[in-house]
Amino acid sequence: MIFKVRNQLVFIVLFLFSFINLLAQSNLQNIYGKIQDSESHATLIGAAVVVLNSSPLIGTTTDLDGYYELKNVPVGRVDLQISFMGYETKVVDGILLSSGKAKNIDILLKEEFNNVEEVVVTAKRKNTSTLKVDNEMATVSAMSYNLEQSSRYAGSLNDPSRLVLSFAGVRNQGDIQNGISIRGNTPSALLWNIDGLEVQSPNHFARDGALGAINMVSSNSLESVDFYTAAFPAQYGNAGSGVFDLSMRKGNTNEYEFSLSAGFMGLEASAEGPFSKKYGGSFLVSYRYSTLALFNKIGLNVTRNTNPVYQDINYKIHLPSKKFGEFQIYGLYGKGKISEYASDPTVGDWYDSYALNLIGIKNTKTIKEKTQLKSQILYSESKGEFYNEWTEYDFSPDMVNLLNKTDLFPVDEKRVQLDVKSNTKINAKHSVQIGANVAFINYYQNFSREINQYSIAGTDTFGQENKLKNAEASLSTFQIKAFMQHKLRITEKLSITPGVHFIHSNFNKFFSVEPRFGLEYVYKDIHKFTLGVGLHSRLEPLGYYGAEGRYVDDFDINKGEFIYKTGQPNKYLDATRSVHFVVGNKWTLAPKLHLQVETYVQYLYKIPIIDEDIGYSYYASLNELYPSIYDYNFITQQKYANKGKGLNYGVDVSLEKAFAKNYYILVNGSYYQSKYKVTSWYWHRDKKWLNTKYNGNFIATLTAGKDFTVGKQKNNSISMNTRVIWAGNNREYDYDTDTPYGKRLKNYFRWDARLAYIRNKKKYSWTLSADIQNMTNRINETTNPAIKGQGVLPVLNYKVNF
Repeated sequence: MIFKVRNQLVFIVLFLFSFINLLAQSNLQNIYGKIQDSESHATLIGAAVVVLNSSPLIGTTTDLDGYYELKNVPVGRVDLQISFMGYETKVVDGILLSSGKAKNIDILLKEEFNNVEEVVVTAKRKNTSTLKVDNEMATVSAMSYNLEQSSRYAGSLNDPSRLVLSFAGVRNQGDIQNGISIRGNTPSALLWNIDGLEVQSPNHFARDGALGAINMVSSNSLESVDFYTAAFPAQYGNAGSGVFDLSMRKGNTNEYEFSLSAGFMGLEASAEGPFSKKYGGSFLVSYRYSTLALFNKIGLNVTRNTNPVYQDINYKIHLPSKKFGEFQIYGLYGKGKISEYASDPTVGDWYDSYALNLIGIKNTKTIKEKTQLKSQILYSESKGEFYNEWTEYDFSPDMVNLLNKTDLFPVDEKRVQLDVKSNTKINAKHSVQIGANVAFINYYQNFSREINQYSIAGTDTFGQENKLKNAEASLSTFQIKAFMQHKLRITEKLSITPGVHFIHSNFNKFFSVEPRFGLEYVYKDIHKFTLGVGLHSRLEPLGYYGAEGRYVDDFDINKGEFIYKTGQPNKYLDATRSVHFVVGNKWTLAPKLHLQVETYVQYLYKIPIIDEDIGYSYYASLNELYPSIYDYNFITQQKYANKGKGLNYGVDVSLEKAFAKNYYILVNGSYYQSKYKVTSWYWHRDKKWLNTKYNGNFIATLTAGKDFTVGKQKNNSISMNTRVIWAGNNREYDYDTDTPYGKRLKNYFRWDARLAYIRNKKKYSWTLSADIQNMTNRINETTNPAIKGQGVLPVLNYKVNF
């Protein structure tokens, strides 16, 4: 999909906002937030918050509910220092403050281990990485980022799914898609969470949870994203390759704020503010609509024959109470449809649609200052539909068969979840987390194909035959997950995190007890040794389990024919299991410079493959992007058995220069192997490990940027950012050696750049940015015809906050 840039659009966008004329005020802004204990999340009353290097000194303390507000802070880059008696002092630096929007900075402080003397040691080895996750239970392969990073990084387009391509071991599945392969795993093995609960894929144009083009969670609504790539803490279950945990922020509790933006990726408006300044509650709502759809409606065919239409809305309502804690109502609704009319009638028409609706209610209450209790109810429903129509010709000596085929694949999944978690801090050395989740699931999937066949000789039609082939999968069931994990600080430098996760799925009688263990050890004040190990499992797409119909059950050698049965062949299919082992070390080379090395092994087993007793297949689920339970002709269903094996291993190296002195650098290099083995078909007679589809062998990325302060008052800025990705590509069948996934496609290369100008006016601020995607106009190869290569793509955006 190649977008044509039209210069007049820039002037249209600028004109839309030229009418804004607001009251004059000096270029000052406020910073507000909440200070809590990092483990129990208890509020810290009287914590000191100051703006470093401010003159006169700007500072305040937290109130009885742990909230603070710094007023009249000069715009630009500022550093905050947070201190509280008995806790380690924390510095949050490089905060970009603009005149159009107050900044919400929530802080978690860590309690001192023993005495004041040891705090000095802690300060020397303080982790100043901007990617450090706040989850105290995570020891390895964990990163976190916020709103500013998602909008700053080149190539991210304010999309959290695209930003993670800057991290080690992460590959995308095409220029226009954000399917994420982690350390050689299939994208369908990724777990999506919103506010800590599992959800269906929150991406527009998603199918089977594997892909998508644009994340439905707007950057305007985003508070932070925790991203895990191996050995996840015990709180996460049903995850194979990684975890994406998105948190939506609450609205400003002090002032009303608005935001408008227009660009090639969408028109967006957001509003937030307090219900009452005396009450403390707030609301946040953000709505976005596809700009590309508007272009097509007015005749600007910027996407050729493809018409992508999407819209989404995010919202969060914050309702604090004195007796019952804090209540939050949050949710999102997004729907999108991409369609194409092919000018060649022998190719046909198609469309792919996907919608997600979720709404949650969360209550957070602190009990006796040591325990925080979180209770949630979440409803989510996803609907997808794929339609395809095409014509085929079948030539024979005396006639031509003309086949008109129409496919329709609707999918509907509903979930209702009840979730309870508690964080209990016993003392500075011990903290415990316990949680339980019950999900009620209703799933329906229907695959149908209608075939109209015409027999033609010359110009005469001899006959017509209509065929309808149909198959479906449905189930109504429940799933239970529970966990317990314990953070033990043995010494000031050594801590361990044992835990266990339980998961039970009623529909296939699956039950798993999964122990997890993490360790951190700091030595010589500049090194942090980390270790993570655990057992994990990932259920297959629900259609596997609910499919019902005719299937091949066995093969009769004497008669030389297959034995057929009718029923649910995969009702009791197990989940794919995996053992993760990660060892790492992080060096603090300088106060803002960190080098991290992680080596890992992931052993997968019980991978579903076609039962070796009745057929053959190298298409284990770790190779598939769109897993299907039906064969191509819809004649029979496929019966699977948990007999496949997989092995991923490699090393990730990351060098991070955290943002300071107006620039940052992030360099990653990954070398890995992704292998699989099954016990059927003649390729596996010698039982060798073979390459998976996603075994690209290496990934190298460079992400960097620098800000320049400009203007008479030095309160405006120009931001220049770039990202380069060079990686081994996916694999396809090698016909020369007759080996599945034996041939690797040409290496993947992509260079993105972003230039932004941020202008702070009296009472509002605006940002004009240009993201140049794929600057070298490279068309990368792909094994999936649905993911076409993309040429150079300039993406302009204008945003105003007031």
